[in-house]
Amino acid sequence: MRGSSAARPHPDPADAQPGQRQADQAHDHDEPAAAEFAGVQRVDHRDDAAARVELVPSYLEGLEESGTAPASRANAGEILAPAVNKQYEFGIKSRAWAKVMAQAAVFQIDRPQTTVDAANRFVLGGMSRYRGLELSASGEVTPQFGVVASAMFLNAEIVSVGATNAGELGKSPENTPRQTFSLFGEYRLKDVPGLALNAGAYHVGERAVNNLNQAWVPGYTTYSVGTRYRTRWDGRNVTLQANVDNLTDESYWATAGNGLLGTGAPRTLRVAAKFDI
Repeated sequence: MRGSSAARPHPDPADAQPGQRQADQAHDHDEPAAAEFAGVQRVDHRDDAAARVELVPSYLEGLEESGTAPASRANAGEILAPAVNKQYEFGIKSRAWAKVMAQAAVFQIDRPQTTVDAANRFVLGGMSRYRGLELSASGEVTPQFGVVASAMFLNAEIVSVGATNAGELGKSPENTPRQTFSLFGEYRLKDVPGLALNAGAYHVGERAVNNLNQAWVPGYTTYSVGTRYRTRWDGRNVTLQANVDNLTDESYWATAGNGLLGTGAPRTLRVAAKFDI
């Protein structure tokens, strides 16, 4: 199932499908370092698909983890039973512009809501509904330049509650932004075969700190830059990579909920080497 933000390691854009979104919209909103580090992948061009348009309606129903009670609750460490979520979606995708895949989808996700009862226990209590629009485009703009862009607009609401959390009805679920945006690009230097430069930006809107919406953490935007070099060594393909995440060393809240706030990672340098065996 596809994660909410644009934000996770990207498969080949030619294979990406609307209708595969993870229902856990409220949990992970840190910057998508893995996607940035991987670089923008090439889209295989097929002449018969140049103007293809596909409509993808879908309905998904499945179990998901409900979470573990945090240390601040009376039942700290207790793992809640899995819960059923339901997803309805209608998507469209097209490669009408050469090697760029464009996708759009509207969706609704119904998932059980966690809350805190009168005994300070972390429990399931009610239902949250997520309705939204997701847009994305990915592929080769020129033979040297590839791009991955995405946006999500989300209207999330707690639509049913239990006896102990009636005040949450109609509120926004904690840690759930109303919008997220991402843009990543990679430029392959024509004069230096194997060398590519990349950069990206990722934005998350403001989020409620709890289901009562008593406060909100502000939105944030982070940036990344990096480079990748592909070569051969001893008859094997080798890829060397280096990326700087959170380039401007932005201070921000990466998570909010369960009575806690989590800070985002500071400016971070990551290096890696990949050897094909």
